[in-house]
Amino acid sequence: AISPNDERVGTYRIRRDWRALKLGQATVINDAAELNEVPIGSVTDAMQQEVLDNYASDWENWPTDLGAPFYDVNDNGRYDPGTEIDLNGNGQIEIGEVEEPGLAGADQVVWMAFNDLDGGATSNLYGAPPIGLEVQSTVWAYNQPDATLGQLIFKRYRIINKSGFRIDSMFVAQWSDPDIGGYTDDLVGSDIERSLGYAYNGNQSDADFTDFSIPPGAIGYDFFQGPLVRGVAGQDRNGNGVDDAEDFAIYNLQEVGPGWINLPLTSFGYFASGSAIDDPDLGEYDGTLQWYNLLNGYTTTADTANPTPFIQGFGENAGLATPFPVSGDPVRQSGDIDAFGTNLPPGDRRMALDVQFDSTTDDRLPDKCCAGRWLRPRSSWSHSVAGSATGYVVSERHIPIAIAIGQGHRPIAACVDDRITNYGLTIEPTGI
Repeated sequence: AISPNDERVGTYRIRRDWRALKLGQATVINDAAELNEVPIGSVTDAMQQEVLDNYASDWENWPTDLGAPFYDVNDNGRYDPGTEIDLNGNGQIEIGEVEEPGLAGADQVVWMAFNDLDGGATSNLYGAPPIGLEVQSTVWAYNQPDATLGQLIFKRYRIINKSGFRIDSMFVAQWSDPDIGGYTDDLVGSDIERSLGYAYNGNQSDADFTDFSIPPGAIGYDFFQGPLVRGVAGQDRNGNGVDDAEDFAIYNLQEVGPGWINLPLTSFGYFASGSAIDDPDLGEYDGTLQWYNLLNGYTTTADTANPTPFIQGFGENAGLATPFPVSGDPVRQSGDIDAFGTNLPPGDRRMALDVQFDSTTDDRLPDKCCAGRWLRPRSSWSHSVAGSATGYVVSERHIPIAIAIGQGHRPIAACVDDRITNYGLTIEPTGI
């Protein structure tokens, strides 16, 4: 890890069209308003110029040597900016055929790296010592507002073990505190087959959406590339009906195999502020124990030897334990549905989409990729969400992951990263 005082430490953000941006353009004004947290009418020329300067600087100083993605058109593993190769032989140089920053033809890419080397910060978070991990986070999206692709935000987490110790019993989660407009009346759900977790509004209307004369929306997270592991003959760990030894997986946005698979979700968990399933305790080691249980598919208790399972509160399996609570269909009102039966009433929900890593001594752990999707508001989405709907408009301010590591029933560390809202793997990164 480099020093946290190194001038290169920071968040990098690029746009493919940065050279064409100018003062006064709506997209530049919107960027300046968001970054400075001011109304559009309060944006100054100086704020806009800072946006333009930052885009140019981040493009020219894109930290490929630290892990930031780029188009490696000559496939030599080294960044050779400006190299052009007509890979598809059509006589034109297109996106992905010039060695430059970016990936997957995205219109905007954000990259950052952080670690947990600050023991004081990790102790203040959940009372645990550092693990010794570096996380490289890449977030990308497409400027296609009228298409489904434009309603998705893609995220990739690359986790590197720099501790020098064996990683065992490791669980990683896409954690979110989704605020669907007002935060006091939200609901969540899980879709096991799709490795999907989602949140929606618990009432027919919401003041934040009513201001725009639209019904409440929803948000979903989907694992489209779970952790990569070797397939074992005779097993079907991803449940797709193909022997894992003959199966294929996705890694670095490319198909690999046969003999590799992406792991699906192993559990889904949620908690609600002030409820019987409450937030893990900040600043206390009990918070680590509570997170360890949550990532193992249990509620947020601190007893790891005798964890408390989630209990289905509604539907044909009401009263039975499950690692996938609220996995029913709220549109058809079948199965276990949030706020129905004995489940919690609408409230300030948090959710975690959990996946277990295999034990490993590798310094570089498998990538995890997911996509967050904004779902179009519908007047019927009171206690319901259409999993296949397209859409937009939802307030979701958090882009975090949660990690727990342990040996048997004895967790040694747990942490939650939210670089955007000041929770941190180290709260404030100690370097790259």
